[in-house]
Amino acid sequence: MAGIWEYRGLIRKIAVTDLKIRYKNSVLGILWSLLQPLMTFIVLLIVFTGLMINRSIENYPLYLLLGIIGWGFFDKATGFSLGSIVNKPQLVKKIYFPREVLVVSACLTALMMSLIEFAVFGLFMLIAGVMPTWMIVVFPAILLIEFTLALGVSLAIASLNVVLRDIQWIWPVVMQAGFFLTPILYSMDILKGIPFAWVLQYNPMGSILEAMRHVLIGRPAPLLFDLGYAALVAAAMLAIGWLIFVRLEPRFGEEV
Repeated sequence: MAGIWEYRGLIRKIAVTDLKIRYKNSVLGILWSLLQPLMTFIVLLIVFTGLMINRSIENYPLYLLLGIIGWGFFDKATGFSLGSIVNKPQLVKKIYFPREVLVVSACLTALMMSLIEFAVFGLFMLIAGVMPTWMIVVFPAILLIEFTLALGVSLAIASLNVVLRDIQWIWPVVMQAGFFLTPILYSMDILKGIPFAWVLQYNPMGSILEAMRHVLIGRPAPLLFDLGYAALVAAAMLAIGWLIFVRLEPRFGEEV
């Protein structure tokens, strides 16, 4: 992974190119990326408004929207990375460069899109009259932890998808399940007393989202524990993903 820094220019170029191609010939361009989280937010807010699930959560609309955007970053990063190798056979077969560059650039594309969504979230905060405190300086560190986690998972699924194409059908199902198993719509507090609900506390994305909510909207949370746990899991996942990638990389040329 250390050699990746030498290819930072290529990573940036591929990420920006992918971003431009994704919205080529569209009138609103990248602003279309805002529609999905906003539509999801509106539908879920309408459905859960007035239900017990949100009565104990202060600033529930912001709580919900931040959860959707935070999860969306992980969803996009892994989703874009899933086909980052198999969808670029000419690059993989004919040009030499570290193949992990394709995965890193896919995650970077997702990050650029999500930064716009987080900026829009800032406008929602202003409208709601919620001002961030000095704790906002921790937010980049939280994003870095999530990026590391997403990159580790992406390295694993992108390489596995080359040799086992069923991954492209399995992963969306995993992500859909993960959406509901992560405290996005609800708080972990309402699950107390439910059998096996404690398992959800080990979901690193839950810790990341709670940390985001703590530093942006003042949601009470054990920040140091959340960040420490999420960072450890992210580092472990990056190591595992890297090992899987290195093991399968020699087969990329013949499989794509």
